[in-house]
Amino acid sequence: MGTTHTPVFMDRYGIPMPGGTVPLSSYDMANGYPLAVPSAADSLQYYIFTCLDKGLQYSIVDMRLNNGRGDILPGHLLLPLMPNGTVIGSKITIAPGCDGLYLIARVASFHGFVSLKITHNGVDTRPVYSYTGNFSLPDYQQNGLYFGTMKASPDGRMLAVGTARGLELYDIEPCSGLIKNARVIDTLMTFGACFSPDSRLLYTTRPDPQSGYYEASSIMQWDVSTPSDLNSIRTSGIQVLANSAYYWPAWQAAISSYMGDIAQGPDGKLYILSNTLYDENQRPLPLPPATTVPFAQTFHIIHQPDNRGMACQPGRDAFNLNGRYIDRARYYLPHPIYAIPRPQPDTIYRHKGYITSCFGSGTTLATDSNATCITWYNGDTTTALYTKDTGKLWVRYAKECQWYTDTFTVIHTILPEIPAYLVACPGQAALTVTPRETHRYSYVLQQQDGPTRRTADTDSALTFHGLPSGSYTLQVRSGSCDTTVTITIQDLPVPDVRIAPYDITLPYGSSVTLQASGAELYTWWPARYLDTAMGASVTATPQESVQYMLTGINAYGCRDTAYANITVDHHMQLWLPNAFTPNGDGLNDIFRIENVTWQQLLSWSIYNRYGTEVFSAGSIHDGWDGNHKNRPCDAGVYYYMLQYYNTDRTIQTLKGEVHLLR
Repeated sequence: MGTTHTPVFMDRYGIPMPGGTVPLSSYDMANGYPLAVPSAADSLQYYIFTCLDKGLQYSIVDMRLNNGRGDILPGHLLLPLMPNGTVIGSKITIAPGCDGLYLIARVASFHGFVSLKITHNGVDTRPVYSYTGNFSLPDYQQNGLYFGTMKASPDGRMLAVGTARGLELYDIEPCSGLIKNARVIDTLMTFGACFSPDSRLLYTTRPDPQSGYYEASSIMQWDVSTPSDLNSIRTSGIQVLANSAYYWPAWQAAISSYMGDIAQGPDGKLYILSNTLYDENQRPLPLPPATTVPFAQTFHIIHQPDNRGMACQPGRDAFNLNGRYIDRARYYLPHPIYAIPRPQPDTIYRHKGYITSCFGSGTTLATDSNATCITWYNGDTTTALYTKDTGKLWVRYAKECQWYTDTFTVIHTILPEIPAYLVACPGQAALTVTPRETHRYSYVLQQQDGPTRRTADTDSALTFHGLPSGSYTLQVRSGSCDTTVTITIQDLPVPDVRIAPYDITLPYGSSVTLQASGAELYTWWPARYLDTAMGASVTATPQESVQYMLTGINAYGCRDTAYANITVDHHMQLWLPNAFTPNGDGLNDIFRIENVTWQQLLSWSIYNRYGTEVFSAGSIHDGWDGNHKNRPCDAGVYYYMLQYYNTDRTIQTLKGEVHLLR
């Protein structure tokens, strides 16, 4: 069975099946082949998997139809598996698994694979997605000549993917179809890929690095017998065969004939399709030929593909096709046809025994070696489970496709949660002991080489506060269990907080900047008269004497304090000149009070020598212009008396004389 470039199913004689015409024009497998799987329920029926419009479909062919030549079973043409636009048609393959086969396809819409299981009951349409891959999405797409093939190992454990960027190797979980552990084996563009019959060796076609040409012209062999040893696989690669170089007149360069896919034949040998340059007598031409001659297709052969190195017996041009050209052979050969495995025996149930521990922090439970598809009672999927749970604990897994369910009866007396190491600011260490199950515990905490000793007996959490630094032992008892743990307490660095200036006298209404140092974070108290209560630099404008306390915290959270004293001077002296000249020249014409700031006037009067009041002010900012009742006063000596409030509400009195000069 096969297809032509127009989507149509062919019968065993290469004639289109009556019911096999595909009602679509986009055929994404134009560079590959459909995949065939014999039905396990009916030996004369086959599942045929195709990729149309980047979707996955399957059809059922019944060999009893069409006079025994085979035809599509009515109603079973292109049954959908994956929606259009979701998969890459050149990268689908079949892998043996537990209880069936897996149809595996590279997903086009995201970085990963999809697996669909084929069993005795038919095709399971529920996809299993694997999100993995090393290269970018375009590297897996059809891109000219370089999209590469994808093959599974005969034992169903590995998947090889050829791309324009190189060769990838994955693990296949045979019990689930999950694709895991993506690793890059080769960084040269890879066309064909095929595993040896025993799945221990991998053969690929890639460019010959010596030729400098990008076509796949050599056959590589890789030892994948230890899939987990990536470096060993990479260094094991050897070239077992390469095409001869020839001269290409149009390019005026020597290039090599290119190779296509690799496939295992019914005889267990591997066959590699090669486009080789021949002369008119079908003999391979040496380098360089005198004239341009046509290509011919041949098959190289690996006689003993399970053997390492040249013992695999590679053969060049084992036979040629005598001018016949296999359509799309530059890229792909048909995939192997696998029979669906028989269902495995029922699950085996085993009790693995009783496990006890005294003050252990947990127990490690393990599956058998080589277990896959592991599911523990708590949803964990690792091979070994470290658990603190008690009771009957179970794990389900597959081993060589046999399912097992193991149970463990676990009994713990669990040690309370006790920190082994504490760091704290000096004198502030707090050791908290937290039980992890309901038991009564007795504790004896003893400082080594120190006087501290604490005891407790409780079934709940407790905390030992205010412990100094040093080494301690904590004896823990519960029932017959007795153990001692060691605890170390270390002091954290303490900040050295300072304030500059730390003692200052300010006139009322003045400001000062206080600068803190020695810590990371700062808090000032009280906050009154400050522009901010936090920060290394604050501005204080106090209206009364005050002491500020600064708390500094370093990067470890430890604290220190410092203090700054500010004394406010409320007695800011006023003064008056002893003479003035009210002659209208604009200079010293007014007799007024100087150095006025925050003072408040109580009274201010000026008298002549006879005791007559010639001036009285209602404001501390008023001044005498030398007139009385709008008439100039005589030159001479005058007397003033000034009373005012200081900022602390004390009364200040000033008396003196002033000379009026004219």
